[in-house]
Amino acid sequence: MAELFLRGEQTVGDLRGRASRMEKIPDMAALKPVLLSLTQKKLVFPLPPPGRRQKLTHNLYLPEQLAKLRREYGESGSPAMSEISVEVSASAEEMDAVVAASRQQATAISQEAADWNQLQDRLAALEDRVARLEQKL
Repeated sequence: MAELFLRGEQTVGDLRGRASRMEKIPDMAALKPVLLSLTQKKLVFPLPPPGRRQKLTHNLYLPEQLAKLRREYGESGSPAMSEISVEVSASAEEMDAVVAASRQQATAISQEAADWNQLQDRLAALEDRVARLEQKL
């Protein structure tokens, strides 16, 4: 959103390149779920004509600015929007699977970390016990 506010309308590729300066976006597949979410929230909308060089812009214009954009690019914003949604929906499902797998992995790592901490505590207690026994001997 910040990039769209700063530079205005731009292609998805340009948006990825410029926004990557703020936060790494490894590829277009990583950006598409974000754009889908913003499109569904009506914060971003594509400007016709649909296709490879289609531009996106934010939807937080004043009414007269928005009317000017619609006149400039044509009224038919919705077919392009549905096209983006179709492209991204498969990626969104894949991302949901990746997120679920990441959560499971994070849970497993948390459990391993807890086990590791318990082992370290137990080792410290045993070392202390050995030190006390050595003093007695």
